[in-house]
Amino acid sequence: MKFPNQRDQGPYALIVLSLLFICPVLAQTPGAARCTASAVPTTVRSEGLTEKVGDILLQCTGLTGGSPFTGNLSIFLPVAVTNRLNGGNTTTDVTVSANGTPLAVAGQVSGQTISFPALTFPVPASGSVDLRISNLRGAVAQLGAAATGPVQAGISFSLPVDRTQLTVGYPQHALLALVAGAGIPCTGSPLPSTPTFSSLIAAGTTVASTRVTEGFYGAFEARSPSVDTGTRVLLRFSGFPAAAQVFTPDFVAGSDAAMPTLAGDLGGSPSGGQFIAGSNTLLLARVAGADASGAGGYPLQVPAGVATLSFDTVAAVALTGGSGFVAYEVVSASPSTQQNAQIPVFASVSGGVAGTPGVSVVVAREQLSLAPVSATAAASVNAPVPRFEDCSDCFPPPDCTNNVDCPIQQPVLGVFPSPSTLKFTAPAGGSVAEAPGYIAVQNTGTGIMVWHASVQYGAGAATGWITLDPPGTTFVNNGSLRVFVNAKNLAAGSYQASVFIDASPDGTQAVPVTLVVSTAPNPNPNPNPNPTPQPKPVTVTSVVNAASMQPAPVVTGSLAVIGGTNLGGQKVAAAFDGIAAQIVSATAAEIRVIVPDLGSRTSANLVVTVDGAASAPQYVPVAAAWPAIFPNGLLNSDGSANTADNPAPVGSQIQILATGLPLTAGQITIQIHDRKNLVPVSAGASNSPGVQQVSVLVPDDLPAMTTWVLVCGNVAAGQFCSPGQPLAIR
Repeated sequence: MKFPNQRDQGPYALIVLSLLFICPVLAQTPGAARCTASAVPTTVRSEGLTEKVGDILLQCTGLTGGSPFTGNLSIFLPVAVTNRLNGGNTTTDVTVSANGTPLAVAGQVSGQTISFPALTFPVPASGSVDLRISNLRGAVAQLGAAATGPVQAGISFSLPVDRTQLTVGYPQHALLALVAGAGIPCTGSPLPSTPTFSSLIAAGTTVASTRVTEGFYGAFEARSPSVDTGTRVLLRFSGFPAAAQVFTPDFVAGSDAAMPTLAGDLGGSPSGGQFIAGSNTLLLARVAGADASGAGGYPLQVPAGVATLSFDTVAAVALTGGSGFVAYEVVSASPSTQQNAQIPVFASVSGGVAGTPGVSVVVAREQLSLAPVSATAAASVNAPVPRFEDCSDCFPPPDCTNNVDCPIQQPVLGVFPSPSTLKFTAPAGGSVAEAPGYIAVQNTGTGIMVWHASVQYGAGAATGWITLDPPGTTFVNNGSLRVFVNAKNLAAGSYQASVFIDASPDGTQAVPVTLVVSTAPNPNPNPNPNPTPQPKPVTVTSVVNAASMQPAPVVTGSLAVIGGTNLGGQKVAAAFDGIAAQIVSATAAEIRVIVPDLGSRTSANLVVTVDGAASAPQYVPVAAAWPAIFPNGLLNSDGSANTADNPAPVGSQIQILATGLPLTAGQITIQIHDRKNLVPVSAGASNSPGVQQVSVLVPDDLPAMTTWVLVCGNVAAGQFCSPGQPLAIR
């Protein structure tokens, strides 16, 4: 909902002019009392409909001491006054105090005005009274999202006032964000049997985190006696299929907490978060029973009497028709720091392998706002306080400037056809002479890029002679397409078309396709009765890390698994940019290879050759480190598997079997529980090809528990850590 900018409305202008006319006349009365006006302006949320503006102070002198004074006081705002009404049009929500003592008065609200007729207050012998008007609220969102000027209040009083307009607020966005809602891919995402934060991370469930950041100090507020709720944020989802399951944490610890809640997709090591009671660090709690506007319900309560709280519980988001919502309320915050928090959204839909190039995936969307949202922009008896503008086409400004990471979530479309124009030839009624064309689509930026592929034929031209493989309509990030051409129903001539890649708003690109059909040659009167058998087409569909079995960049010396069809044969080879990989094993469905030395490359084209038949080049990202720990890859000092029934003693040495680490031991560190950057006792190759073995001592001051261990590669591009594996210690 959009509200007009009401600061220049005629009635308000007339009121101010009348005040400017009246006050000088009163000021000319000999010996009359007079007041000096001032205000304490405050920052107000530009999204808010019930924002508390700064206090107004009238310092009045020259009154008759010992006698009460009665007069009329009115305050005018450029937006609607939105204090909670008692009934009718009166409110006791605005406090008027005389020399520090609150007066038992009710204000009358009419649009942008609140009036106190027959305001009576005692006057001490000094004849001086300080009047303070506090807790006045206004619909600041009516000024518009682009408003940058101050909120001005007008004053009318029975005594002359030196100034009739005061600055009481400065609008500023309260919510900045990095929103995952550009797309949440979820097809094929695995789900643990008992969802918790740690089990979802361990299972590799798809996660997309939304980061919420205060636009200014104190923008996030915990619940207080004068409001219905603390500041709330509302995440609204759409586009999920019927089989989707979505989970979010019960509690989210902010960036300044003892351990912030992180899923790792925006950096950092995954953690459900830890919070120290009474620390005033940021803590969000899921609101149970909230409605779709984010109103109602009550935030989950943290256990009482616990000094340090660790969070691991999650809850399912109820979906109806593919849509759902979750609301969080600020239950702890500091007014003196600018805080932020990451809210992970875990999503899963059965089918496919998420992230596999060319696999069509489900992409859901997310909308974020402060809450409760409301269309009520006037004073109300029942509407919640606070409440915020419900704007379906508004989005929080990005917070990357505040967090100094603007490159995050900036997808860029890159299309790499081979060659740049796809050209085919065929005799009339015959088969195309060339192999299928190949188009690689790459997100050359970061974040999530959703794209679609279609064929566009020229006006009036023949259609239907191009087929794309795979035929899916929605893709995420990197992928590839093969372009098949069928000329059997086409007459001799030249045909034009384009393969159109649409990744709006991250870019579009068209790849021209030309087919030249020649006149059919005379049939061969003596065809070969025993033609040479043609090799089966070799297809590469996925490249995954052999430990995690998830799509990931390949790393020099790591063990990778290539999936596809017709991969088995007498002579099997795999090459990255023409550099041969060591084949560990090969079947018809997969090949295990040790990635060759790819130097400083960030990507490579993979070609698999089986008995002379080569696959289309497959785009593969390359990284200096991208580690993963093998299942059952944690061994105690005696070589036995570490399990809950076979924990490792603290102070003992454990072995970690992983792949994707740098080949230099000095670049490897380990994290156990909250102990980061542990230096390994040893690190190097194991007896199994492509498997690296890292030894480390379990810190001897840790308590008995089941925790997490991560192995990290520290390279020029940064620190890259594996998903966590559970480690039992005693």
